[in-house]
Amino acid sequence: MQQEHDRTPHDTMDQQPSAPSTPGRDISLSRRPSNSCSSTFPARAQQAISDSNPYSPWSRKSILCLDGGGMKGYSTLLILKRLCVIIEEIETGRRPRINGKDYFELNTSSADYPWNCDTFGIRPKPHAFGPNDIIRKETRGQIAESVKRTFDPADGDRTGDFLLRHYFDYTAGTSTGGLSAILLSRMGMSIDMALAQYDVIGNSVFGRPRLLNRASKAMDFIQSKYSAKQMEDAICQVIANGLKTELSHRKIRPDEAPFQTDSPGSRTMVIAYGHAKKKNVAKEYLFRTYLHNYPSPALDRQARRKHLNPGLANPLPLYKVARATSAAPKYFPKVDIGGRSYLDGGMVANNPSRLALKEVEQMHEQLPKLLLSLGTGMPDDYERLDQDALLHGSYMIRGFGDTLKAISMLVTQTEKIHDDMSDLLANPRQRPGGVHRQKTEYFRFNVVGDAGEIPLDDWRGRNGEVTKARIRGNVMTYLSNQSVHEELIKCAQILVETRRARAETERWEAFAHEFAYFCPEKSCEKASASRIWFTRDELREHGTQEHYYISNIPIANQKDYPHACLFDSCRHAVTIFKTLDEFRSHLMRVHRIGRPIFKTVEEMERWLDHGRRTKKWAVDRADSNPQKLSHKRHDDLFPNPQQLECQQPARPPAQHPHLDHFVPQRASLRLHP
Repeated sequence: MQQEHDRTPHDTMDQQPSAPSTPGRDISLSRRPSNSCSSTFPARAQQAISDSNPYSPWSRKSILCLDGGGMKGYSTLLILKRLCVIIEEIETGRRPRINGKDYFELNTSSADYPWNCDTFGIRPKPHAFGPNDIIRKETRGQIAESVKRTFDPADGDRTGDFLLRHYFDYTAGTSTGGLSAILLSRMGMSIDMALAQYDVIGNSVFGRPRLLNRASKAMDFIQSKYSAKQMEDAICQVIANGLKTELSHRKIRPDEAPFQTDSPGSRTMVIAYGHAKKKNVAKEYLFRTYLHNYPSPALDRQARRKHLNPGLANPLPLYKVARATSAAPKYFPKVDIGGRSYLDGGMVANNPSRLALKEVEQMHEQLPKLLLSLGTGMPDDYERLDQDALLHGSYMIRGFGDTLKAISMLVTQTEKIHDDMSDLLANPRQRPGGVHRQKTEYFRFNVVGDAGEIPLDDWRGRNGEVTKARIRGNVMTYLSNQSVHEELIKCAQILVETRRARAETERWEAFAHEFAYFCPEKSCEKASASRIWFTRDELREHGTQEHYYISNIPIANQKDYPHACLFDSCRHAVTIFKTLDEFRSHLMRVHRIGRPIFKTVEEMERWLDHGRRTKKWAVDRADSNPQKLSHKRHDDLFPNPQQLECQQPARPPAQHPHLDHFVPQRASLRLHP
């Protein structure tokens, strides 16, 4: 006789995270012995890894938005460098005290996670930052000195192990902001490495205008000021610098590297001005590294049209996407791709914040947690003009003069969008039909003053040192402001808190690392077709299905029935047993498992650790023994871009854009007779 029971099994591997902490509550830090990691396991429950559950650290996304502005985009990266330094200080415990509480020295990189037994040292649980945890007041002199150290070469690279792609789910950019988004998100560069790429582009392109343009500004109306070939060569050099491993493993040239990626990590969106074939009207076009599902047919036509060019990730070469977003009229010729002409995305969305917010809200059920917007500088006396026609993507370009007028209006356009975003995100919001009111934390940093007046193509001095010094001076003055400093710290706290909460879950490993899993059993190692998996859960499933590893799950508060079956169909109605013999009999009778191997949670997790390898190791193994890799071959690890279709795929069956994960019903409990 099988009986329904209201008691649920205590599965340590699938335990639910604790309820959300109240604001300002200090969550204690439990330390794990440095010589053992057996007391910490990854959280695997839907509440921990879901994109939909409002209590999951993954459900509310963080967005980074980068304005366009030519070489003034250098100021954007300098502000991000300061943010990275503050993040590094928080993560490593070097930031000053907060309300009498010290940060613990926690992590040595942004990829760290507490359940990784391959890391060294102490890995405490996340610290929760509440709204009352405000940094102690620092004097202006202390702030200025800290800012000075941030940009002092003698201080060394403190941020190389703390990557922004580990803190932001989406990075959106326009024009040079699009280039920076590609560097930081698609390529995963450190902030210092991204800054160095401005030298590559500045020296190769902006330091070498066409000879005729040097002689006469009138030539601007006849041809672009800079060569498209020089820009493309510079971008390919940047790709070679940033994707060395990927290019080597795929055995491709920089101009063949695809924009799209199958990585579950940070996503990149780049905005361009898509010039329609038959109509001379501006229209935003989003290049994505990820899939954007087609909107549901249940939506009305107007709502469906708000999804900008939905479909699969864009398979174009990376350098073409970079050229499309930065093809500023007067400076570079337009880019023709697939029957559409592209110009600088700043023509319609120099500040991509509004487009990025709309995109993420279309992709996910919960509202974003944080949006960080960065400008490229504005003059002290900028004027606010009516930009409605330009802002709504319908600005009619009838001649070259109108194009130049549009460019001159970009500064006021970006600030108008900032004002709109501030009003929209000032208070908690609730989605139509939703049950939770959620506030999206909004931050905007934009240097005011001399930097805003620098021309888009300014690159003076050897390696642009004159231009860079001018921008750096303005940025340092701006960052030394008390209110700017405190806002940066608040932003960094939220980002660190979210990253640490996510690092407790099994999903973090795939998000932050490029690992592959092999079965450590000798029977699989010696097999003629050795297998590879990309996630820990896939290898766990293999261990259960192929080797009959059965997790011996203890039942909480149940002495009479201490064993439970969670295998296959029993996950939906868990059966519990008095003895292991009864458990074995059930496995044979119901699941046809004759010789089960019972493993504790700790034993199973350590077995999985033994199967973990770096992706580089997996590819090297595939190259040296290609006949031994059958389940996931070399092309699965790094697909050849020549195999990718460059045309828009056929429209797939309509899918609801907000149903990211199906969350099953709670399993009932059955007593074994």
